[in-house]
Amino acid sequence: MTPLKKSVRRMTSVIVRDRGKNRQIVVTLHPPGVIGLRLAGTRTEEILGVDQAWSIAVKQRIAKERRDKFAEQKRKRTLKGKN
Repeated sequence: MTPLKKSVRRMTSVIVRDRGKNRQIVVTLHPPGVIGLRLAGTRTEEILGVDQAWSIAVKQRIAKERRDKFAEQKRKRTLKGKN
């Protein structure tokens, strides 16, 4: 794996509506372990630590697994009640 020694900026294909315009999201990886997010054509950058991004991603995955499990249990209860 290549270590991050200088900022790397990439334009994503994700489009967000902002102030009446559709804008692409620009992602910048800054050393030492910081992610910058901004909309194309704007200057304001939202900063997020890689550790914070990891934590958010894990929490979202766990929440999705819980929702899926609850939906499966509800489906089984519904089928059981119809028999």
